[in-house]
Amino acid sequence: MEVFRAVLDNPSHHFFGVTGDIDDLGVFVAQHGRAHAENLVDYVGTITEHHFSNWRRKNSQDVSSYAFLPGGEEMLLLGTCASDIPLR
Repeated sequence: MEVFRAVLDNPSHHFFGVTGDIDDLGVFVAQHGRAHAENLVDYVGTITEHHFSNWRRKNSQDVSSYAFLPGGEEMLLLGTCASDIPLR
């Protein structure tokens, strides 16, 4: 909700979203079992969250709000920034 509040409070800021998921997870489940797939999902979510948290820290002067929402094999990142979306 804080990201959406930042959008409303700062209409000149850019609102962005990034989505992702693990492709062919069903095939992995069939070959390795559900327990291994759940571990894989947790691992990928942790690595992805760590990467974007580092990205946010490096760009803290540009990114005004940020939320990372893991949802099983799918992930959503929402944010706002004052200038163009920083890519560094």
